Amino acid sequence: MSTLSKTFLTPEQYLEIERKAEFRSEYYDGEMFAMDEARPHNVIKGAHSLIKTNLTRGLSEQLRPRPCQVYSTDMRVLAAPTGLFMYPDIVVVCGEPRFLDGEFDTLLNPTVIVEVLSPTTEAYDRGRKFGHYLSRDRIPEGLSHVGLGADWRGAIHQTARQLLDADRGQPPGGHNRN
Repeated sequence: MSTLSKTFLTPEQYLEIERKAEFRSEYYDGEMFAMDEARPHNVIKGAHSLIKTNLTRGLSEQLRPRPCQVYSTDMRVLAAPTGLFMYPDIVVVCGEPRFLDGEFDTLLNPTVIVEVLSPTTEAYDRGRKFGHYLSRDRIPEGLSHVGLGADWRGAIHQTARQLLDADRGQPPGGHNRN
């Protein structure tokens, strides 16, 4: 019986590979994870793409007079407390954006993270993924997470403080699926 061993990658190796790759991957704990890209033939994935596009446009218009920038799917974000490199659907940063290095493709200080939720990603996006930004020693000031349903009408908003105060086993707050 043969056993396949995992190849451990450093964050630097991941970034070198990712910056040349045709498809996006997230990174955590030495491993790369290919992302599922939206395909127009899937109704939920089509809705996901449309929601992202419309929300990016709307947020950009609403935040224009403020010192905020809106980034869409292609902005990688590093959750510093745990080292997760991810691609949220939309990221807002208010104030001066800070980047990992001179490539300006890995944001370090998001203000709002927006995820369009699907039945297969909702629990992870609302709980564990957002939790990667947090540590009990350092709560990112004003960091918020917004989840929008791709297959239901509604939105979920939670702050970093709410998530830390909630039971780790249950995502905080309810949501309205009207």
